[in-house]
Amino acid sequence: MKRIGLILLGMLMAGAVSAEVKKIKGTGYLVVHDRQVNQPFTRVSVQQSITLYISQGKTEGITVEADDNIIPYIKTEIKNGQLNIFLDPEVIIRGYTAMNVSVSMPVITDINVAAAGRLEGSSPFTVNKLEIVASGAGSVKLEVKGSEVDVEASGAARLELKGEVEQFDLEMSSAATLKAWELRVKNCDAEISGAAKAEVSISGQLEAEISSAGILIYDGTPRITKQNVTGRGTLVKRR
Repeated sequence: MKRIGLILLGMLMAGAVSAEVKKIKGTGYLVVHDRQVNQPFTRVSVQQSITLYISQGKTEGITVEADDNIIPYIKTEIKNGQLNIFLDPEVIIRGYTAMNVSVSMPVITDINVAAAGRLEGSSPFTVNKLEIVASGAGSVKLEVKGSEVDVEASGAARLELKGEVEQFDLEMSSAATLKAWELRVKNCDAEISGAAKAEVSISGQLEAEISSAGILIYDGTPRITKQNVTGRGTLVKRR
């Protein structure tokens, strides 16, 4: 009897949780809303199948485009200098026409993309130091010019970068991929593990640690000052 009671209690709890979550399918009628910006931000975070388009502008701005019945559930919250873009946790989106957020900002220092979120640069960005973290099935496509760019990628994250940077620090794991033939890098410090793969153009100095089945393919003629390849790791020059 006790076991049956526990099973019934579990079923009731699951039903209660299910009842709290609202399932929504987009109407197909797209609307565009400008969101209020009540404080400046230099960092952005996006997740849950939302596509974020960023551009460098003189002031901060946020515009959301989505089905009319979905747009209220796309949250854009600014906290401690970071813009967080996510779906209301009390809804499940079953189908949609678009879930796009366009953001302009004068300065960007941090990017975080997770859980199938997507980020694309609508214009080139000039930065001093930029940190990019991509995880899950997140993707990043960006053109950047600056002193330093740090990338941390895991899961099935995908990144495409182009532009020009002095120092490029790269840490990749799991099945993450980076395509950066059009990113002109002077010095690169790379740590690749799991089944991750990176493609980078380097002109100055390269330090590389490759393990498991990680792959780093480089273009150019950099001085390799550190080379530690273990397991089935691969460090090879582009043909």
